Amino acid sequence: MGEIETRLLKHGLIKEVVVLDRDEGNEEKYLCAYFVSGETLDSMDLKEFLARSLPGYMVPSYFVQIEKIPLTPSGKVDRNSLPSPAHTLKGKYTAPRDEIETKLVEIWSGVLGIEQPLIGIDDNFFELGGHSLKATRLVSRIHKEFDIIVSIPELFKLPTIRGLAESINNAQKSVYSCIELTEEKEYYRLSSAQKRLYILQQMEKDTISYNMIRALVLEGELDRERLEKAFRRLIERHESFRTSFEMVNGEPVQRIQEVNFKFQVPGEIENFVQPFDLSKAPLLRVGLFESGPGKHVLMVDMHHIVSDGVSTGILIKDFTALYAGEKLPPIGMHYRDFAEWQNRRQWREAIKYQETYWLKQFEGDIPVLDLPTDFPRPVVQQFEGRTLFFQVGNRETAALKEIAAQQEATLYMILLSIFTIFLGKISNRED
Repeated sequence: MGEIETRLLKHGLIKEVVVLDRDEGNEEKYLCAYFVSGETLDSMDLKEFLARSLPGYMVPSYFVQIEKIPLTPSGKVDRNSLPSPAHTLKGKYTAPRDEIETKLVEIWSGVLGIEQPLIGIDDNFFELGGHSLKATRLVSRIHKEFDIIVSIPELFKLPTIRGLAESINNAQKSVYSCIELTEEKEYYRLSSAQKRLYILQQMEKDTISYNMIRALVLEGELDRERLEKAFRRLIERHESFRTSFEMVNGEPVQRIQEVNFKFQVPGEIENFVQPFDLSKAPLLRVGLFESGPGKHVLMVDMHHIVSDGVSTGILIKDFTALYAGEKLPPIGMHYRDFAEWQNRRQWREAIKYQETYWLKQFEGDIPVLDLPTDFPRPVVQQFEGRTLFFQVGNRETAALKEIAAQQEATLYMILLSIFTIFLGKISNRED
């Protein structure tokens, strides 16, 4: 962040600046630059200024112009006195005109973290900081509030409250079905995602391709007992870590049970990651290795069937609180409730339509993407390979962002499209 501040200070009109990472309270962090200038500066101009010399991830999402940088009595930046990022509204502000538009402003405010008076009905959701994940939350909130389904592609076509309100007025009702708590049972059905991973694991039981591995270096005095206790409380709190999977009457099911948890301390760190037996909980292992005086390596390995990228953020947050001795509020809903909800009759009927479509698509031979690789494709799918890292230059990055703005798409969508075109060019296939 110091480097970003240095680059901004090279701007001829900026006198003071501080860059901070802020938290929206939902495991999402973003960079925000607070600056002092004698003239009113446009945030898009500042983003373009930084993009000439910094990679995209170092360009702050928000720029807030203030009269002076607040300091504490000790001379440090008073973070608590800095305002939440205000969003510069482009063009004329138009207030909501009816109940639907007023409710949409309220929903946008909750999803984007922007005060309601700053949101006009002609503001663009994606220009106000929206992205695909926030778009998913938005359409879910709209469905819950109005009993109307708005698709993600539709949101890209109608990214304003004015457009959404008109669409909602003309749409057919689709009653929102909330997830209900399921009764205690011996075992529970699997969600579609769990079924997929269960089948993949059964096809190759010795694979570690679906292991989610993390390694952390811990420095200083370590309270091993406290660390182990925090992991035990984490397992008690989240049922997924006490879940095993097996076949019952020809169908895969999940059982939730009590488990014994202890740190694993194998002889060599290289032997820590091993295939999981899905029939034995917990599908989590933790290893602690001493790597030197006052230095340890904490290894965490869990199976993808009980965790994913979003839940990892929740687990880290909960673990940090538990290690600090804090009390966490009880969990109102568990994954088994979602799995049972997803298996309800309406969901199965909706899936039937998709099943019919895909069976028709693949009624002949399933197409294989014929890529000009260095070596022949193996008969059995393998996961060996390597990762190549590279950076795209500032000029190309600016051009990509300009295309995204013109197409009213996200940068991720543009990159995915380019990659798809690339695959089509080198394989001479449309699909």
